[in-house]
Amino acid sequence: MFLELLIGITLAGLTILVIQILPSVIHLKIYALALIIAALIYVGFSFLSQNTAWIFTEIIGVIIFSIISFLGLKFSPWLLAMGWLIHPVWDLFIDSHKLTAFVPHWYPTVCIGYDIAFALYIALKCIRTIENNSSIN
Repeated sequence: MFLELLIGITLAGLTILVIQILPSVIHLKIYALALIIAALIYVGFSFLSQNTAWIFTEIIGVIIFSIISFLGLKFSPWLLAMGWLIHPVWDLFIDSHKLTAFVPHWYPTVCIGYDIAFALYIALKCIRTIENNSSIN
């Protein structure tokens, strides 16, 4: 379990490094799109189950995280950070391996590490923005 968490955190770090290369004006869009993709991955896994109820459940997740992404882009990046922080709850309670044998047993733990690291990164960027704006006034 520790190794899977470490892999998720490392992948988040690599993602953050790649994002830093890109223009800062698109960073929020990337955070939002990546959150939707994180939910879509589970839809892909659910097709392996061939169970309509699971496919529908995972599509509901995509809708929820798409709404959070949209609201985060429209109103506040804090909502994107919260969306990434909420996604591990989905991993733990909806996509736990006990319920979803179609999800590889290691994936939710990797995802939890990734999601929490990415959420903390976005929150840190929000805090830095607040601090920078405060020091200007």
